[in-house]
Amino acid sequence: ISALASLRAEGHPDTSATERALFLSLLCQAEQWAEASALARVVDAADPTNPDGQGYLGVTAARMGDTLAARSAASALDSRPYRYSFGRPLMWQARIAALEHDPDRAVALIQAAVRAGYGDYWALHRVPEFESLQTYPPFMALLKPAG
Repeated sequence: ISALASLRAEGHPDTSATERALFLSLLCQAEQWAEASALARVVDAADPTNPDGQGYLGVTAARMGDTLAARSAASALDSRPYRYSFGRPLMWQARIAALEHDPDRAVALIQAAVRAGYGDYWALHRVPEFESLQTYPPFMALLKPAG
């Protein structure tokens, strides 16, 4: 049985912030974009100080081909004050830009996220939105160790 099915079997997998985050991640891994988008709205409304709600809204919108909604989420990520976010809003914007086939902007946003304190370098390898960047030389340069 899948993790997603297990959470659904429990009845209400989205009752806590932690469960919502896990469920949202699993919905995206299962490519259930519409359901993920609906839950992302709940996540964003529950805690607008967390960039993940808007980030997931942007990613799911881009995945469903809704460019206007994806850009609206990216704009919200850019304009909202997120305290102690360490570049996470910028990384979400980079994910959206990659899905919108804008590799230059995606790489520039990744670089800005790293300068802002983003430290999850493994994300560059595992985030599915960056798959289209894997052969893009400026992105490949980010993956090489400095020195």
